[in-house]
Amino acid sequence: MLTAVVFTFSGIYEYSSASEAVNPAYIISRRDLSTPSVQLPGANKPIVAVCFCPILFCLRGSDPASFFKLPDGVIFAVASLNSLYIYDTESMPPIAIYAGLHYAALLL
Repeated sequence: MLTAVVFTFSGIYEYSSASEAVNPAYIISRRDLSTPSVQLPGANKPIVAVCFCPILFCLRGSDPASFFKLPDGVIFAVASLNSLYIYDTESMPPIAIYAGLHYAALLL
């Protein structure tokens, strides 16, 4: 069912000339590729990957006004150079944030 959206993580967004630039992940509806439907909160480092859990989950029903109108819940992760954000399709804020990560320990 997630074939109706496209995720992209390229670009830097500045809210105003006085604000700090953020690195957002955009969710783009395949029905309208001209503008992003959702901008996920940006990280302070560039986002390098988006990955989906292949398992579909039952909806919790906690938010009837959820942005994603999907029959099942989907968990996905957005990774930046130094953090990992885990989201579900029933809420906009991340359900978990792992910050201050460094990949050197994984590569040794």
